[in-house]
Amino acid sequence: MVELQRLVRDAANGAGGFRPLARRSGGMVSVSTLNSIATGRHSGRVSASSLRGIARATGEPVADVAALVGVELSDEMPRFVLPRRADRLTHRQRRVVLAVVDAILMAAEAERIRRSR
Repeated sequence: MVELQRLVRDAANGAGGFRPLARRSGGMVSVSTLNSIATGRHSGRVSASSLRGIARATGEPVADVAALVGVELSDEMPRFVLPRRADRLTHRQRRVVLAVVDAILMAAEAERIRRSR
């Protein structure tokens, strides 16, 4: 856990704090979780989602971040499946949901391109 603590602390310093680092995670890990990890106050049980968020925020491979706490994870995210209750959506509502997903993905790709320049 000490290595993960150091990674998060260094990344937060480079990002200008825990809030910007949490934003880089795309909402996958909270400011308070990052703070708890960096300051050594975390329980030590980090969820797969938080590990993926830390990897995203720090730019490190998911497998490398997970290995810091002795967990095996791949870089691939699990399939995103809507809950069963979404079957009640009308065709029009489903198109809206897909339009929102497309907008989010396009914004993320634009941000990725902007950061790589």
